[in-house]
Amino acid sequence: MFGLILDPKLLLRARVGAHFSLVGIKQMSFYRIFGVLAVLFLSSLPSFAQTTTGDILGTVRDASGGLVTDAKVIVRNLDTNQSKETTTSGTGNFRVPLLSTGSYEVLVAKTGFSTYRQGPIVLAVNQEADLNITLAVSGTTETARRWLFRPTPR
Repeated sequence: MFGLILDPKLLLRARVGAHFSLVGIKQMSFYRIFGVLAVLFLSSLPSFAQTTTGDILGTVRDASGGLVTDAKVIVRNLDTNQSKETTTSGTGNFRVPLLSTGSYEVLVAKTGFSTYRQGPIVLAVNQEADLNITLAVSGTTETARRWLFRPTPR
């Protein structure tokens, strides 16, 4: 595959002395093979500067400032309607990586809290959209109203 292109000077040396031509051909072969391998190796490395994605990340807290753990986070691409889902960590943080550029909507839900919705969030190349989300407590007042104003049976 990699044919050896002989230099006319090396051919002349081959006629004059076998030792010199053999060293010249070995050196030329070594440098040629080394060069080809170096090009192949360098071209196989990933080019980190050419990513076309972004991340949406954030912290989820309640109204008093406490961290909300295990909240369900859904990030939906408004252009393609595809969504990715994750949950908040023990420190209330979440990250949805490798999102293609476009407009997104973020939904955060947890039992005992009202659902949080934010969008559109326009995500550009190599952008990290950092959100600070506050969930409002719900469920207790709604339940109390249902029981307080319950009609009495006749």
